[in-house]
Order: sequence, then structure tokens, then C-alpha cells
Amino acid sequence: MTKEKIREVRVSKMKYQPECKFCHRLTMNVDNQEFNSQEEASEYGTLNCNCEEAKANQVKLKSIKKLNEYIDNLENSFQDNNIELSEEIKTMLKKIGMHVLEQDCIISYNFPPLKISFSLNKNGNLVISTVFTESKKTQL
Repeated sequence: MTKEKIREVRVSKMKYQPECKFCHRLTMNVDNQEFNSQEEASEYGTLNCNCEEAKANQVKLKSIKKLNEYIDNLENSFQDNNIELSEEIKTMLKKIGMHVLEQDCIISYNFPPLKISFSLNKNGNLVISTVFTESKKTQL
């Protein structure tokens, strides 16, 4: 690549400004990130903005990440009880968690012997409660 081409690429990557998607304030690019699009730059700007909407968005994104990690590792929590969750069940549980985050509601799902409940706390963080119940039924 020629020096002129390298300079052209650098200039084109510098033209995107990190701007909050909510308040449209420009934020400092303290990490010296190179953005390939304005969308990338706006995502960075939103993640580093202090406006109320951006903070709420940051909490939501953090909750989504934790939700995905939690559901992916859910089987490990109940290894002693021999629970296996199919990918379809994991996907459905993630969708339930996303719905709770978006609609601020409470949803419980029974997958015997596992019961899992999703809700939001007062700070907008997703709360997931899991209960393993082992019941035995005997007919005499």
C-alpha cells in the first residue's frame, strides 16, 4: 500500500465522530478507536456518554450480555441434578429475558424440575431466579 493510500484510509477512518445516539453529544475517543462507519462511532459515543438515556442503554446492554452468559452456563449450575437444556430451550429463555428487559414485566417458566423467573429490579437490572425442585410421587 502506498503512503498516499495509507493516509487516505487514516483520514477516512477519522471522519466518523463518536456521537451519542440519544443526546447527540460528541464524546472523546479516549481509546483512539478507528471507526469503519458512523454507526460504529455512534455506538462508541453512546457507550461512553453520561446522559440518562445512554446510561439506561448501558445497563440494558450489560444485562443482555449477562443474560446470554447465564443461560449458556445454566446447565453447569445444576450439574448434580442432571438437567440438560436443548439449544431451543436456551434460545427461548434468552428471548423471555429480552422480553422482560424490553417490557418491564415478570415471567416465570416451568421446565420441571426447573423453574426460572425473570424480572427487573428498581435499578432496571435483570433478575433471574432459578429453583430446582425434586418431587417424588408415589401411587399406592
